[in-house]
Amino acid sequence: MGSVNPQFRVDIATSDDIPQICTIERSATTRYGQIPALAHLVDGTALAESTVQSWLDEGCIFLAKDILKQNEAVGFAACHPKDSRPYLAEISVSSDYHRQGVGGLLLQVVKDYGRREAASKGESARITLTTYPDVLWTGPWYSKFGFVEVEAEELGPEHVAKMVTDEETRDLVQPGYRRCCMIWEEIS
Repeated sequence: MGSVNPQFRVDIATSDDIPQICTIERSATTRYGQIPALAHLVDGTALAESTVQSWLDEGCIFLAKDILKQNEAVGFAACHPKDSRPYLAEISVSSDYHRQGVGGLLLQVVKDYGRREAASKGESARITLTTYPDVLWTGPWYSKFGFVEVEAEELGPEHVAKMVTDEETRDLVQPGYRRCCMIWEEIS
């Protein structure tokens, strides 16, 4: 694939990249330590290699690499279908690479992926995700890239189930920090 930014390139990940993807996720989640109500995300919910493998099996993972550091993996975006459309399961960037455009580059690649998927079905491009709408580097960041908040019921039963899992099983909803669904649509 090889999307290139001056310092970064994005390739499609393989099973060989799973350990690097898990390392990136652990680094990225340290940021939640700044929020006492969400600090448990730093300690207790490390990304399992089996989860990454399922993302690869069901969809694809885009892996950002630093060209200046022998293609060191520095970020990833995992997509798979949910309610028959591309769903961004996670986008994470190593803490050393925050605020350097890696996340934006990955999100552009995800949108391009959504466009290709939609074109193959004769539909408008659409990407969905779930996130914290009020955490600065999540909901507001996605909003800058054209995502808007939407009710899970508008997206379908798989999104509703995801929201229930986030709250009841994964303990992601905390006082003052709710979860939401967001959507980016490109009307053709």
